[in-house]
Amino acid sequence: MLNLGLRLEHEYFFCEYYNTFQKSNSAMEGLK
Repeated sequence: MLNLGLRLEHEYFFCEYYNTFQKSNSAMEGLK
């Protein structure tokens, strides 16, 4: 059960990180 919780937390963290990365990428594209 704990493993599932950790996995979900990791997936969520990865999604947040990916979204932030995509946003900064878009911002960089806008600056060019």
